[in-house]
Amino acid sequence: MAEGRSIANLDFFSIPTDHLHVLDLHSARHEGVSVTATSDGLVLFIPRPRYIGRAIARAAYRGRNRLVTLLYPAPPSLVAAFVAFFVVYVASRPEDSFWRNSAAANFYWDIDECCLPFKRFFPNWARVAYLSVFFCLTVVLILMFIQRLWLRVLLSYGGWLRERRPGIITKLWALSLKAIYMPQRVLGGRHPLLYSFQGGLPSLPVPPLSATINQYLDSVKPLLSDEEFSKTKELAVTFQKTTGSRLQRYLWAKKIFWAHNYVSDWWLKFVYLASRDPLIINSNYYGLGYAYYCPSSDQLSRAASLVHYFCKFKQLLDREELEPQLVRGTVPLCMDQYRRIFSMTRVPGRECDTLVQSHASKHIVVLCEGVYFKVEVYHPASFAILTPWELRRVFVAMVAQAKATPPTAAEASIAAFTTDNRTKWAENRETHLSFGVNHASLHEIEAALFVLVLDPAKPKGGDSEGWSQQAKNLLCGNGVNRWCDKSFNLVVFANGIAGMHCEHAWADAPVMAHCWEWSNTGEISQDLYDKKTGLLREELEGDVRPGPAPRAVRLQWQLHPAAATAIQASLDSVLPRIADLQTVVFEFGQTNPGEFAAAEMKKCSMSPDAFIQMALQLAYRRHSGNFCLTYESSMTRLFLEGRTETIRTLSEESCAFVNAMLDSKASNEERVKKLHAAADRHTRKSRDAMSGRGCDRHLFALYVMGRGLEVPEDSLAFLKNALSLPWTLSSSQIPSQQCPERWPKWEGVDLAAPSGGFGPVSDNGYGVSYMVWEKHLFFHVSCKVSSDKTDSPTFVRYIKEALRDIRALFPPTEAAKVKST
Repeated sequence: MAEGRSIANLDFFSIPTDHLHVLDLHSARHEGVSVTATSDGLVLFIPRPRYIGRAIARAAYRGRNRLVTLLYPAPPSLVAAFVAFFVVYVASRPEDSFWRNSAAANFYWDIDECCLPFKRFFPNWARVAYLSVFFCLTVVLILMFIQRLWLRVLLSYGGWLRERRPGIITKLWALSLKAIYMPQRVLGGRHPLLYSFQGGLPSLPVPPLSATINQYLDSVKPLLSDEEFSKTKELAVTFQKTTGSRLQRYLWAKKIFWAHNYVSDWWLKFVYLASRDPLIINSNYYGLGYAYYCPSSDQLSRAASLVHYFCKFKQLLDREELEPQLVRGTVPLCMDQYRRIFSMTRVPGRECDTLVQSHASKHIVVLCEGVYFKVEVYHPASFAILTPWELRRVFVAMVAQAKATPPTAAEASIAAFTTDNRTKWAENRETHLSFGVNHASLHEIEAALFVLVLDPAKPKGGDSEGWSQQAKNLLCGNGVNRWCDKSFNLVVFANGIAGMHCEHAWADAPVMAHCWEWSNTGEISQDLYDKKTGLLREELEGDVRPGPAPRAVRLQWQLHPAAATAIQASLDSVLPRIADLQTVVFEFGQTNPGEFAAAEMKKCSMSPDAFIQMALQLAYRRHSGNFCLTYESSMTRLFLEGRTETIRTLSEESCAFVNAMLDSKASNEERVKKLHAAADRHTRKSRDAMSGRGCDRHLFALYVMGRGLEVPEDSLAFLKNALSLPWTLSSSQIPSQQCPERWPKWEGVDLAAPSGGFGPVSDNGYGVSYMVWEKHLFFHVSCKVSSDKTDSPTFVRYIKEALRDIRALFPPTEAAKVKST
């Protein structure tokens, strides 16, 4: 993925700073009264009264949510009751009482005298009433501020992450957190809104410079010779004593005075938006559906149901009714990335891309038979989300139209533009798609909630070969049927199998995985399909509502020969890159003889993640004959606007364990001891990364600050070298079952999902992602065929062998007890 690539060679000074922000796309759908300037003059737009009424209702609903979020955890009804009681109480007191004649009361009377010129028109009792309300609101706001401040202090505590068993301090900390949540649970009875905890999340800490440098040196020591390590250490010490301390002070200033998160804005800009590499394979990622189950074999029925549930998920986000995620039911995660799931597009720029979002969008774009259609997903009369049956009727008519009037070769291949180098795509966009009907059609695609692709392919499912076909198809398609700029493409194949193709800049994979899981579990929790035909059940036809029938509108293109030539050039560029990608998806689980999953790993006194990472180290050493710099992604969503941090898996302890495994003279006891030392070191690194104490984002921010301050290159030599080392092995774990309460409990039906994956970060390396279930382990391994140092099937064989060999160190009869990690 893009975040694992080198950023040290970016030209920081050529990128406009205004590309840091997410902008709103000018939408053709007006939500209220608006004035637009054109070359002919000013255009005044006044919508129909019912649209104005709905806009007012939405604004009122958003205002109500902001109030609930502001007052959380106190229920608004309780606050209103308190205010009413206080007003009545003060109004009933004599004029010389404390509540009407104290210093505080006189202060409010003075404000009233100075700031309200019309006070003489109000009777005295009315003035007492509204001043009492002002006083109550002031007290409430002060209490809410103190509560948010105290919550931020509590959430800054990271001891709970580092302790195997909670100590006294951690237990008191947990009780304090629960006490903060208590008023809502006891008095309100409602769950927190989506962004209820945002105001209480702490900001990402700036680690001590010495700790960051020591972490980095420890991680590269196994890779360098004594002479190379000595030179690297000398550079690090010189940097720390000179330029580093100055840049550290500037980072602290940014954290305190400038930004909620000292690294996230730069991370978005320089790692993602400033990259000129094509998105396909290099940055975007994919997600698969169920491993052994497909709800329906009918493409249009499946597409209609999934679109319906994606729209319901969006409705939850719009209403802020999706519950915020909590770690261990107590510690909230930042939900900021959820704002950008829908209607988001990455617009190419000559030097830097821009994230653009259309909040007013009510449609999706469907790619079918090479033709693009705009489909409104809300009923034109009731504004309700279209039912699956209504959507399927639209899709049936749409497919018939696409087959009756097929597109030209250029029209069917226009998405190839989005697979190209970002600067080249920006130039082609300006040259061929920035005017007339082409601009209008492009606007509809970029403003859409998402893109639905009805793919004619029929990849298999249920085994490694089928999952591998799905993975490569979802990530690359055929070069012309994935709109890579959209936040995500929902892909439904001709046999009903479904998956996703996702752009990476706007959010990280667990966010989209949550949305995907919620939509899939919603689909299967309802009895939607006829078990014999796979079609939507006929009884659902009653869900079709009266009124004007929704319809699909075909998007038009006028592509001149020069545009067709440019499209073909983009296609010719991407096809060799697709052919060069090798992806293998496989399962390693206890349902297969000699294999196992999470439960057995825990018996080895280590977390499944540490077990797998050590297996990857062993597998790569056996495969290549050497060690490599290894990247594992960790989330930092415990902090406001947090995204990811790097876990540097390679360590002296992991190398010692691998060498012991390769040493035929080493005993099992010695190997187990070194394995536990390596796993414990990895677990500490994981917890440090989650708690904002990793080294990579800090090094990155120091480098960006240094470039921005025009620090001489020689003074940044240590940082540039640190950020230029290739991540030969890039890995990531996707959490499973983020909404477990929605999963149906079906006897005899395995609903495990293989999750998703990404392309290799290094030309001579591997991209490895995995998902851990109690009975399954799913791995995704990708590399480039053109490299003589990589081969996915061979590496897969070594991974399986390493997993078995590590488990063999712990005979079942002597397996250690499960330890809390």
